[in-house]
Amino acid sequence: MKFTWILLLLLPFMGFAEDGKKVLIHNNTGTNTITINIDENAHASMVQILSTEGIVVWTEHTNERELTLDLNYFPIGTYTIQVSIFDQVQTYTFVRR
Repeated sequence: MKFTWILLLLLPFMGFAEDGKKVLIHNNTGTNTITINIDENAHASMVQILSTEGIVVWTEHTNERELTLDLNYFPIGTYTIQVSIFDQVQTYTFVRR
């Protein structure tokens, strides 16, 4: 009986990690920036930018809900943004012109 109560108390927390997280990415070509909006339910996330060769060129561990990246610091090319929330990874591709 005690095990059942403990399991019921933990279920909401276990289910929280399983929920799909939403990440919105806005590319502002006028200012050459990308804004990443992370779902408010995510307590911590990691954002990485990888080159076409798979080399990590930028990493940020954050609790923030919004990150703005200045693309002027990146050479011209194609990049992949990986946003990791818990055990889920979402990827997006952008081209720096």
